[in-house]
Amino acid sequence: MTRFMGIDASSKSVAFGVVEGDQLLFYGEYYFKSASFDKRLSEARRLTEDFAPLLFEHTDYICFERAVMVTNREVALKLAQTFGAIKSVLIDQKARLVEAPPIAWQEKIGNPVLKGNARKVFVEKHPEWRTASQRAAGVRQYRKNVTREIVKKHYGEDIDNDNITDAIALAMFAQMEIKR
Repeated sequence: MTRFMGIDASSKSVAFGVVEGDQLLFYGEYYFKSASFDKRLSEARRLTEDFAPLLFEHTDYICFERAVMVTNREVALKLAQTFGAIKSVLIDQKARLVEAPPIAWQEKIGNPVLKGNARKVFVEKHPEWRTASQRAAGVRQYRKNVTREIVKKHYGEDIDNDNITDAIALAMFAQMEIKR
């Protein structure tokens, strides 16, 4: 049977989830401990290399969330560098590496973007969100919760870690998209 791994990376950690058929086989997250970004970048590469034999040896596809542009330029640069360090290790694995834009995988698993009137109605239910930033954060958290519920419903596991549930959902997306 075909095994799919989803990877959700950030400048501070890498979360992963592996699925095969309707089974969630394993998941986890490893964190970069270094204080400076440059050291975390090196740590991201080294940890990914160290975990490679354990995580990637029996995986057929690795679905890596594509980096997206964020408002803060410095954060965008750090994410791009970290993704590059991790991806450089993933490319050398026997598993086929595929990338998924965040909106594409979220919509495919059943977590569509709140747009237009649906977003307006949702936001109006939360008058405590006074600023655009608070509204964006609230909508983002709502969508994280939806992903968690989708993973819980599909695999029967209530995982209280957004990075891990995103990684599992990325594996689900790859499984749905890739015809075996």
